Amino acid sequence: MRYRLQIRMQGHRYPPRWPCWALGMWLLLAVVLAGCDSSVPSSASNPGRVTATPADPVAVPAREDDSMSGTVLIWHSWIDADHEALTAILDRIRAEHPRLVLAPQFVEAHQVPTRLLNAILAGEGPQLLLAPASRYPELKDDELIIPFNTVVQAEDLALFVSPALYGLIHDAQLMGLPIWAETVMLYVNTDMWPWAKVPDTTAQLLELAAQADQPFLGLYQNLFHLYWGLPAYGSVLFDADYRVVLDQSMGAAEFLTWLAAASATPGIDVSLDYARLQQAFRNQELALLVDGPWNLAEFRLALGDALRIREVPSGPAGPGRPWLTTEAIFLIAGQTPEQQLISARTALLMTDSEQILIETAQRLPAIQDQMNIGPASVQEFRELLSLTHHMAHRHEMTSVWRHGQDMLQHAVTSGDDTEALVQQFALMVNEENGK
Repeated sequence: MRYRLQIRMQGHRYPPRWPCWALGMWLLLAVVLAGCDSSVPSSASNPGRVTATPADPVAVPAREDDSMSGTVLIWHSWIDADHEALTAILDRIRAEHPRLVLAPQFVEAHQVPTRLLNAILAGEGPQLLLAPASRYPELKDDELIIPFNTVVQAEDLALFVSPALYGLIHDAQLMGLPIWAETVMLYVNTDMWPWAKVPDTTAQLLELAAQADQPFLGLYQNLFHLYWGLPAYGSVLFDADYRVVLDQSMGAAEFLTWLAAASATPGIDVSLDYARLQQAFRNQELALLVDGPWNLAEFRLALGDALRIREVPSGPAGPGRPWLTTEAIFLIAGQTPEQQLISARTALLMTDSEQILIETAQRLPAIQDQMNIGPASVQEFRELLSLTHHMAHRHEMTSVWRHGQDMLQHAVTSGDDTEALVQQFALMVNEENGK
């Protein structure tokens, strides 16, 4: 296992043909990290050195060797296969760094904020926390976490899929490191539908669905599963101040109109019954399903080599870009500058666990280095992660989830004017958030 402190411009394996927006975001991240403190020296000449300029005015000497020592307490809520993967990850790091004591501690997810605050105040807090990126707002509100800016460099992040990183940047601060990614893509059963004939656009899907005798595509009526349709129709959810602006273009209304029309066809099953859609795909009653990687192993077991993954359909405005969110590693407040360096280095080593995450936890790593690990469907899904949009992990999302589900439900079942539905959604969310 290596600890990356060099930019790997030769041979790194990002998905091919990065879109321009992803390249621009990567440049932005480099500026964010470099701009935090221009005095941070480059470590490219020595890949074994950890160098950073802590917030404390007393600089911590760079470590000249690749060994680490000390104790890192890691809180997590991982169970079952995820816990097995965590154990394997920590065992691997211990074997490589025998002077480093890694102490995992399970904490129920709903207890984390309160217990973490009390532990920090008592001087007994962990150094790292594993939690969904969506927990950021409450962790930040109580000042339980600190940014990674001063303890990582841009080159340390070169192998992360960009939307996974940008979902953890808040106010020019990198507030976590992603360890695995979650999004949705289009599952295809090639025994039922030839790969070369899978529709590329929503218009093609609707035309085929209107002529079908029975459902061939399943769409879960859930905002996470259907967000991709908003950019596909040219709509933007938030402006720079996180005010909802869906009502400022016709794109959202047009997508809702398409969704209602799709639901009315015999070929597309738009449903709130997620379990039924999954079962129908497993049982080869549906040829296509928009779903996430958490079902990859189960679907592969049912369909074998017939299972393929491709991007969600494009719309009239361009590609559909699903939301991407992550499980993240957070750096806990109250550490000394030297301890922050050790904790950050441990976090980076934990993220560099592609094979364990794929084979043990059945997760898609946020790192994209060894892209040939796992079955073809896993490799296909990983190649598509860069074609996503990072989810905003903000307090405003609480209202977006609730009113967004209502908007989808009314569009599909009530026949209401979709433009009015979008305007009502924007008004209610913005009012609740004081925008």
